[in-house]
Amino acid sequence: MVADPSEWRFKTPAGVPFRFMQLDGETTAMEGEIGVKVLIESRNILTFLREVYPPPIIIGQMVIPQIGLRVSGMPFLLPSRTTFSALDDGRPIDPFSSDLAAVEGTYGEFIEVNIQFSTLPYRQPDPNDPVTFLQVRTSQKDRVELRSDTSARSAWAYDDGRILKNRKSGTSHNVVRDPLIVWELTWPLVNYVYFFNVLRPRLKIAHGKVNSTIFPCLFNAPPQTLLLTRFDYEQHFDWLGTQAVRPSHVTVTIEMQEKNFNSKQVTFDGNNEPIFNVNNPIQRNWNSQWEDDIGAYLTWLPDGTNVKYESVDFNGIFAV
Repeated sequence: MVADPSEWRFKTPAGVPFRFMQLDGETTAMEGEIGVKVLIESRNILTFLREVYPPPIIIGQMVIPQIGLRVSGMPFLLPSRTTFSALDDGRPIDPFSSDLAAVEGTYGEFIEVNIQFSTLPYRQPDPNDPVTFLQVRTSQKDRVELRSDTSARSAWAYDDGRILKNRKSGTSHNVVRDPLIVWELTWPLVNYVYFFNVLRPRLKIAHGKVNSTIFPCLFNAPPQTLLLTRFDYEQHFDWLGTQAVRPSHVTVTIEMQEKNFNSKQVTFDGNNEPIFNVNNPIQRNWNSQWEDDIGAYLTWLPDGTNVKYESVDFNGIFAV
């Protein structure tokens, strides 16, 4: 016999009473999985499941991810799968009240719920720290660029601050090979409303620009070393959604390419001739281009005044 639920000792944070039935698990050196079996009242199934997989809290432009129920003593395991079935007393269950004409006692009052908890693919999300909810992948590539310098207005900024107008006459074609690191940042299960109203406009502003400040998410990448080259998203329609025509969540993927290396310092002498100093290398970035006539990387000013890439604070993309 099942005891009176009012006498059950355990309750979820939302107040759903449950009876603990069984726990089993399996672990390796890196991964873990635990199964928990509980008994709840049939009428509480939706409330219970929403506690297992809670949606994020959105306050203005702030998104607070929620993890859901946890196993006591194993905080790094996340609910990954849930199954439920009728308690084995010979009666079916109708937890969603589909059969309103059923005679009392037709359906069982209790449901057996099995929750599978698995290893988190990332740390517990902290809304104030994007590192905790972004998944990062990286690869290396060479960027080969055929750059045509035809503007008589273009200029070069040397490492001592002096600016020299383009010394070339006519058109030159430089084949430049730059070493790059390609970063792919994935933000899984972003609330769709937040993506559409907040995150999407921020990404559009940053697209095609470089970072204006240090970017902690990618190991404190220095200013102007990251170029946001692409962002896309994948829609998700979850079973808890109330609007079938609009996704509940999206997974956002952002590509940033890092151009960050050191090369020899270039300054002027009294005759406006370059001086190379290999003992004091200068960090190069997306606004550094190879100047074939000088034979070194310098800051390129295509219109004689401004650098090629505009900059924006990438930290603002994830700001709350």
